[in-house]
Amino acid sequence: MPHLSERVSNILEGGKTGWEIHFHALARRQAGEDVLMVTAGDHDFDTPAEIVAACDRALHAGYHHYTQLEGIPALRAAMARVSEAVTGVATRPEEVLATGGGQGALYAAVQAVCDPGSHAIVCAPY
Repeated sequence: MPHLSERVSNILEGGKTGWEIHFHALARRQAGEDVLMVTAGDHDFDTPAEIVAACDRALHAGYHHYTQLEGIPALRAAMARVSEAVTGVATRPEEVLATGGGQGALYAAVQAVCDPGSHAIVCAPY
């Protein structure tokens, strides 16, 4: 097994990982227990039918390959419009990054403002 950094090796010192807890709770919920899921990224409601239908149309139209790293232009333009409408801050599509989830967005944000040797405060849970 490859050697892990001290930082990573110390994460699990005497405790469960967040994913262990998440999957344990998910298994209990699937077994019928009334478990409130508060883990990041997993909502506790079904995906709206119109979103499922839009995904189905997109897949059948051939939109199932890798996209540009920063997200497709139409999505970034729509995100810029919403951001501007909500915040009142002028936002251009080239200032927007579409990610596949919150962790990727947080990583991109840190990489955008931190250089090697920079210091950052990261609040737990991380």
